Amino acid sequence: MALVVSDRIKETSTTTGTGTYTLAGAVGGFETFTANLSNSDTTYYCCTDGTNFEVGLGTFTSSGTTLARTSVLSSSNSNNAVNWTSGTRTVFCTLPAAKSVYLDANGNTTLTAPVLAGSASSAGSILFKEDTDNGTNSVTLIGPASTGDVTVTLPSSAGTVALTSDVPSAGISSGNVATFTSGVVDNDFLRVDGTAIEGRSASEVLGDIGGQASLTFGIADTNAVKIDGGSVADDEYARFTSNGLESRSTSEVLSDIGAITASSTDTLTNKSLTAPILTGSASAAGSILFKEDTDNGTNSVTLIGAAYTADVTVTLPAVTGTLITTANSDAATTTTSSGDVDHVLINDNGVMKKITVANLGTATTDDATALAIALG
Repeated sequence: MALVVSDRIKETSTTTGTGTYTLAGAVGGFETFTANLSNSDTTYYCCTDGTNFEVGLGTFTSSGTTLARTSVLSSSNSNNAVNWTSGTRTVFCTLPAAKSVYLDANGNTTLTAPVLAGSASSAGSILFKEDTDNGTNSVTLIGPASTGDVTVTLPSSAGTVALTSDVPSAGISSGNVATFTSGVVDNDFLRVDGTAIEGRSASEVLGDIGGQASLTFGIADTNAVKIDGGSVADDEYARFTSNGLESRSTSEVLSDIGAITASSTDTLTNKSLTAPILTGSASAAGSILFKEDTDNGTNSVTLIGAAYTADVTVTLPAVTGTLITTANSDAATTTTSSGDVDHVLINDNGVMKKITVANLGTATTDDATALAIALG
């Protein structure tokens, strides 16, 4: 069945009512519908008796030569089928104004939802002629060879349509278009996989980066450490606790490790000092205070630096013993009997020596100067 519109087709009809027209033969100078249409073809027709009229789309039947009123486009009966009375009227092919395509005063035409029908061997197409070279070159827009309807929506902004040859190659490099692998879903993360982009779930990302979904706090392998306290301040130190790290001030750190500051007056117990210097003041010499280990340390011995105008070095003896002072029980005493002493201490040019009483008489004053110190 095809839509056929031909020139010079006109027949008479005596059909009454609103039913199918029975065609009665061609009017002089015109042809019949049978000579131009095949069975089941459609055509645009007009039927009139000179007073009433009807324009519509009719379906032709070659057997009986009838034309059914498929749809009425316009008529003198308020655009409905005319209820014909007795009489003779003419039926002819026409091109209704509502179905015509024409140019306006500017040479343009407007098509509303046009359908470009192809054939069994070619798709529907639109030919665009260029505006130079007298239109000898053109661009043809051809419908796709598809087994189902396809809708192509044009963009809502101005631009140039790209061809398949204009699309960059797929891949992960400058100027290329990234392609997605299968399996990408909502809320996935994207990961470059060679020349494509693949979707990765949250758990997969954690596995990729060696992460974990939640943190376990505490001082143990693979655990996270957190601040265990709310009073952290600038310039403080951190100390491990069972849960994490806590803030410690300088004084707290000194207390934690059992240390004191250089200006502290605290007591040092069993501490080693390397080459210490004890500095006095303008009114007192440097000193060391030795507490006794009995009587709860209430008694002490103070070793005081000498009040001297130059540096003095005192060398301790290299043997075990007790130092002699001017006031202890080991201090030297004076005697008039040689039987009370075993040796006499003398100064031999700055070197202290001991000599027996018997040999003391043979020494000269040039050799040594005897000291009044009795050695037991």
